[in-house]
Amino acid sequence: MTRDPGHHEGGGRIGVLDVLRGIALLGMFLVHFKDRSYDSPGIGEAYKTFVYWFFDERFWAMFGILFGVGFAIQFRNAHARGDPYIAKYLRRMAALAVFGFIAEAVFGFNVLLSYAIWGIPLILFRNWRTPVLVVAVILSAASHTIYQVGNGLYAGATMGAVHYREQSEATSEYNKDH
Repeated sequence: MTRDPGHHEGGGRIGVLDVLRGIALLGMFLVHFKDRSYDSPGIGEAYKTFVYWFFDERFWAMFGILFGVGFAIQFRNAHARGDPYIAKYLRRMAALAVFGFIAEAVFGFNVLLSYAIWGIPLILFRNWRTPVLVVAVILSAASHTIYQVGNGLYAGATMGAVHYREQSEATSEYNKDH
């Protein structure tokens, strides 16, 4: 009988997640290397273009998702053991913030500091059921669009459609010039 590689029986590491973390770190390395590479014609420009199209946003997202998965697993395992975990989690976020400050100071990368800061409010969502989390993620992903539509509807209703369109066009022209 073969064991499912994604199966986890508490306490140990999850191999699949470790492999995904390694892939995410490699991708982040390539992305950061692209940002630090020279603007040279030929191979340098081809490398930057390749990384931009196939790595940039994908590995930022993958890294963020794996951060969230790790958060969920840590809290779930602590809950199953009956251990209080919030204090330990906050210490881990503080340690991550220290590494984030170092990475910011030395390399100019602030992603670890951002994770440490945004990891703290995650405590509020740790007991939410999965369907509720899925709805929250969808609403979060769509929040800018929802805001823009709501803002447009409100402005159209209070200013009138013609005045709103004129103001919107003026703003677009101003943004092009600045």
